[in-house]
Amino acid sequence: MNSVSKDHVKPKVLAPGKYAIDVEPIVPRLRNNREAHLDYLRHLKESVETIREIVKEAKVVRPLDSSIVSACRYTKHSQKLLEYAIGTCRQDSHQQDKKHSPAPLIRKKQVTFAEQKSKKHTYKPKTENTNVEVLNTLHMDLYGPMRVSKYETPEVVIKFLQQIQVGLIKIVRYIRTDNGTKFINKTLTKYYERIGIFHQKTVPRTPQQNGVVERRNRTLVEAARIMLIFFKAPMFLWAEAMATACYTQN
Repeated sequence: MNSVSKDHVKPKVLAPGKYAIDVEPIVPRLRNNREAHLDYLRHLKESVETIREIVKEAKVVRPLDSSIVSACRYTKHSQKLLEYAIGTCRQDSHQQDKKHSPAPLIRKKQVTFAEQKSKKHTYKPKTENTNVEVLNTLHMDLYGPMRVSKYETPEVVIKFLQQIQVGLIKIVRYIRTDNGTKFINKTLTKYYERIGIFHQKTVPRTPQQNGVVERRNRTLVEAARIMLIFFKAPMFLWAEAMATACYTQN
């Protein structure tokens, strides 16, 4: 068998002299350079496109040749693979640029506080007593049921005011109540005008304006309820429980 050297074998070129394909490997010092890899992939893609055109021309001449059909498929897949590699490499390069991009400097404002010496201010004592006199203002309201009916309210109020003036020697100047008929009637109005008491009326549906007596009534009701529950007393003793709670509070 005759031996044939490689130098005497000439490759079969499908289109001699029409295309020149030259793909050199990457220089070792540029193997870690991303831009060099991109340039190499682009150049390789152009070479594959050239080979694909040559294979297409050969397929037209010999459409039944299986090697040419395989080469056509191979170049097509290689071209798609290179396009994918180039696109992926570009995205990675953009992400790396974003990662390694210098962060903007944020200058924080520094606030310094200067210590101030505290100064003591002296206030002169009051020359006059501004506190309101005891029983200057009476807050009135009803709660029930009680032993006394609401129709007896004018008589009870007049009797209570007389006891204050005679027994405690105090002058009541203001009386604050709601707009109920038990407090606003001719009997009490004439009595207030005769002894010089100013009657203050709250706005309808605004119990907050007479909150002092509302809070006191609630305290008495809660105390009476606790006494009935603790002693397990029947509910018809409610008036006695309220009277006892009022007596203990006063």
